[in-house]
Amino acid sequence: MFSALKADKKVSLKNELSEMYQNSKNNRATGKNYLMRRYGAAAIITMALLISTSLIYFMYLDHPSDQLFDKYYKPYPIASSTRGINLTPSEIIEAYQEESYEKVILLYEALELKEAKTQMIYANSLLLAGRPDKAELVFRELARGPDPDIRQYANWYLALTLLKAEKNEQAKSQLIKLINEKMIHMSDAQNLLRELEE
Repeated sequence: MFSALKADKKVSLKNELSEMYQNSKNNRATGKNYLMRRYGAAAIITMALLISTSLIYFMYLDHPSDQLFDKYYKPYPIASSTRGINLTPSEIIEAYQEESYEKVILLYEALELKEAKTQMIYANSLLLAGRPDKAELVFRELARGPDPDIRQYANWYLALTLLKAEKNEQAKSQLIKLINEKMIHMSDAQNLLRELEE
């Protein structure tokens, strides 16, 4: 009987020890998983915040060419676009004056207008809507056109478009052309070129 009690106690003790061992093993695993989940999540969140903050900082950081663009850019004057015969639809002029550049682009493209002054408004709208590559093409076309006033404005805005697109060497060449040909914006071109070369 004594040995039977001993055997029962042994089994009971063995079961208790086995249970305690399993509980401690589970607690350790749970503890590690808990720590990994807690600190792993914190590390992931920290990295995500660092990356997003860096992206936002560099996306919205003013580059020197952006600052120069803002300093020298003035919208194409509607007054000069309405002299003489006005072929520009009033909705486009109104949208441009209201700085609704996307609306100008949509109206222009829907109407397929080819009048030079309207194209000038369109190209400026493209530039201000953040599409300098497309604006560059239109300004280049206008810079080769027959109207001398439009050509001079187009050459100036082409230089600013190249600046906005961070094509500084091309912008410098365009500014030199403006200066050499003594165009309307010659003094602005000289000042901008000086600032670009600093």
